[in-house]
Amino acid sequence: MRLRYGDFDTKIRNRIKDMRGKITRVILEVEKHPLYRNYLKDGKHIQVPETLLRDLLFATMDTSDEELRENLEKLKEYCDLLGREDIKEFLEFCASKHRNIFAVKQENH
Repeated sequence: MRLRYGDFDTKIRNRIKDMRGKITRVILEVEKHPLYRNYLKDGKHIQVPETLLRDLLFATMDTSDEELRENLEKLKEYCDLLGREDIKEFLEFCASKHRNIFAVKQENH
């Protein structure tokens, strides 16, 4: 059985729609997180404990710093896709509180 162009187009659109739904659910989890709720209430005056930050980034205390950075970047990409600058700004704020994990490492050349 051969796929017609229209069938292929429909499959692609459905995949994109499904992926967008998954991304939306992940961002919704960030919105529900206690750190984000505190941030909305108290702004940039909140503390960002590492345990809550790791929870926010879908990680544990055993997760490597590299994986944390990857998770943060993925969440920021999701924010870009959904136009959620508010959450992206929050994620960047949280990362700024843990420069030991998220500071860009400069390599010597």
